[in-house]
Amino acid sequence: MSPNPAQVAERKDRIDAAAIEVFAERGFAAATTAEIASRAEVAEGTIFRHYPTKKAVLIGVLGPLARKIIAPLASRSLRKVLGKEHASLEAFLEAVFDDRQKLLRAGPPILKVFLQEASLHPEVRELAATIFEENIAVAFRQALEGMKSKGWIDPQFDTGTALRLIMSIFGTYFVMRGLLFPDRDWDDDRERVQMVTFLARGLSPRQVAQ
Repeated sequence: MSPNPAQVAERKDRIDAAAIEVFAERGFAAATTAEIASRAEVAEGTIFRHYPTKKAVLIGVLGPLARKIIAPLASRSLRKVLGKEHASLEAFLEAVFDDRQKLLRAGPPILKVFLQEASLHPEVRELAATIFEENIAVAFRQALEGMKSKGWIDPQFDTGTALRLIMSIFGTYFVMRGLLFPDRDWDDDRERVQMVTFLARGLSPRQVAQ
C-alpha cells in the first residue's frame, strides 16, 4: 500500500527541515544525503523520490523558504532604518551596519545556509540578487538620493555605485566574521568605526583646498 498524500508531505517536511540543519552545521560540500535521511528519520531512498541529487535538495529547499522567510526577514527591519531620519551620513551607515549585524546574529539556520552557499552556487546567488532587488534596493537608493540632496553624499557619485560599495564592504565583513573565520578575536566596534569612516570619507563631497 502506498502512503497517503499527507504522509508523503509530512516526510518531505522532515527532509527539508533536516537538510537545513545539516547544511547549516556542515556546509553543502560536507553534508551527505545519508546524514539528512538519518536526521529526518527516513530511508535515504525517500529523499531521492523528492530530489534527484543533493544539489536538488539544496535548491529545492532554499528556493521557497528564501522567499517565505529570508526575504521578509532581511528587508523588514532594514526598510525601517532606510525610512528614518538620520543625523549624518555616519549615523546612517552605523544604523545599516547594526541592523545587518543583529539580523545575522539572531537569524535562523536557513539564513546561514543561504549566505554560505550563495558564494558557491550560481542558482543561490541569483536568488539572493533577486530578493535584494525586489525587497531592498529601491528603498536603499531612495535613502541615498535623499542624502545627496542634503549634501552628505557627493552629487556626482553614482547612487548604484554607492549602494554596491556599502553592501560589499559590510557584506564582506559579515561573511568573514560569521562564516569564514568566526573563531578569530574580532573587535566588532573597532571594525564598525573604521568601515563607517572609510565609507563616509569616500562618499562625502570633496573639499576643495583654498
